[in-house]
Amino acid sequence: MHSTSLRELQAYSHQLMSLTAQQAAAEARYWITDNDTTNLESLITQLQQQPFIAAVQIHDRYGQLMVATNGQQEDELEAAATLVLVEEINSGSRHDGYLTLLIDEQALLAQPVRIHQYLAFYGQFLLGFAILAGVFITITFNRWRYRQPKSLVESE
Repeated sequence: MHSTSLRELQAYSHQLMSLTAQQAAAEARYWITDNDTTNLESLITQLQQQPFIAAVQIHDRYGQLMVATNGQQEDELEAAATLVLVEEINSGSRHDGYLTLLIDEQALLAQPVRIHQYLAFYGQFLLGFAILAGVFITITFNRWRYRQPKSLVESE
């Protein structure tokens, strides 16, 4: 169960990164048609602020680089586990370009591990608390069950 829930959290992290790429591509669509590199640079700077995004690039429809971040060096990216997400930038049926996200997968998957450890700790704490409450309820029930009625105690 431990590994299953951890895998689900990690799969959810990948889904969130895919959604981030889709949203960034949708936002870049407006500025790539106007060839507004200032706003495109602002977009990739905001994406680069995330600790697990190593580099961001936006290419036009011909594959020419329009804007890119100065992320980690290529040697560092190859050494680390890097996840590459490429999202098409479309305007209706017209293809305008590509958004490329290079993601440091170790940093991305470290967050679900910390969350899972946190949840497991509090799950164990609550389980211990439930056991203690069960012991007290059992003791109280047994006291009520085996107590002597007052009429029997007085007659003796």
